[in-house]
Amino acid sequence: MRGILYHISRELKITLKDKTFYFWALVLPLLFMFVFGSMGGGKEKQPLKINLVAEKENPLVKNFASKLKGEGIEVKISREKKGKNYIYFPQNPERNPIVIHLRGRGPDEAGFFLKAKAIFALMEMWAERRIKPENFVGLKITTYSEKTIPYGFNYYIPAVIVMMLLFNILLFNAASLWRFRQRGLMGRISITPVGKLGLWGTFFLSGIFIGVIDILVLSLASALLFKGTMGERPLASAIFLLLYSSSVSALSVLLGSQVKKREVLIGLSVLGANLLAALGGCWWPLEIVPPALRKVASFLPTTWTMGALEKIIYFHLPLYSALKEMSLLLLLTAFLSFLSVRYFKVEKI
Repeated sequence: MRGILYHISRELKITLKDKTFYFWALVLPLLFMFVFGSMGGGKEKQPLKINLVAEKENPLVKNFASKLKGEGIEVKISREKKGKNYIYFPQNPERNPIVIHLRGRGPDEAGFFLKAKAIFALMEMWAERRIKPENFVGLKITTYSEKTIPYGFNYYIPAVIVMMLLFNILLFNAASLWRFRQRGLMGRISITPVGKLGLWGTFFLSGIFIGVIDILVLSLASALLFKGTMGERPLASAIFLLLYSSSVSALSVLLGSQVKKREVLIGLSVLGANLLAALGGCWWPLEIVPPALRKVASFLPTTWTMGALEKIIYFHLPLYSALKEMSLLLLLTAFLSFLSVRYFKVEKI
């Protein structure tokens, strides 16, 4: 174990001494976050504009509207159902349901939010004796919601982190293994107590540590510069980023072990990282791409990671909402780890 830790620390020191690492790990990602985050709307949150439709305007409707208003909600009373977001307040609410129709901000999130606001507003009116209890015993609220396209820093900060984890782990960890092979150290160390499996573990864990450094540095820097966060559940976000880093690390060990020429290794790493990032939703939301490309993207680890982070960070959903993505990442990590161990080359001495 000491031997493995020694070689991990040694390879990490070599990586951290490389000045280009800081460009790829800090300067370029922050530039991408600023450009894409600003183009995507920045930190500004648009209010949810609601059209309160009433057949007859009366004090009851006005009171209901005043209670609906609040942070992130604008309410306008009218007699016509205009726009995508409206609440229909019937003349006889004891016989007809209040209908909420809106374009949601996530999977039923806006519908749930408006339903709760409407119920609390009616409860207040009930408590104030503005309405009779028997009028709303059979209250039924119908909601319709659609998933909106994510935007701004809350989307692009995790997107850039996912993209740069690909670049940095593939480039620096695979190059570290290639350099190790070129110096003829693989065969020598494999006959020591570290062994072949220990050597594989050294570079697999080195890739994960590069990912951890990247995640910590970019999370802190983005929080300071752009007031971005990893969501209300940072631990859940960290779990997915670590799982994703593990799968990329296994892939980097496989490439570093098999590719003989450094130029080919760099080319494959850069090309692969760009394709996976673009197709997986790191450059733009997948909601805007054609269905055929979305189908292809559904098989990629970048898509699974971005889908999970979208749910946790952007839509504030709990961890269990992304169990599918977690299972896929675990299976991919296991599969790539098996391949990288199976084809891990050690030169004979």
